[in-house]
Amino acid sequence: LPSRASLVRQGLLLQFVNVKVLIFGMSAFSNYILKWNLTTGRTYSYCVILATVAFLCGVVWLIGGAAMRKLFTRYRRPVSIAMTAALVYCAVRLVI
Repeated sequence: LPSRASLVRQGLLLQFVNVKVLIFGMSAFSNYILKWNLTTGRTYSYCVILATVAFLCGVVWLIGGAAMRKLFTRYRRPVSIAMTAALVYCAVRLVI
């Protein structure tokens, strides 16, 4: 089994190459920051704000996932049934 420190390193690395975060950064930067032709200093400050918001969103996702993990492990079967039903519903709605 991998050590706890190794798992933390893997998680941090995955966060830096997370496609959703990269797409969020590129779209927010190109759609909201670059359109205003700001000075270099203001552009850097907005980049720092954008990175902070992305980090805070990751922390909220982590806390929510940790809270839901206990719920999902306690009620494994009903959660699996509900998730399966939601997935089937989405698949049917895509086809119809």
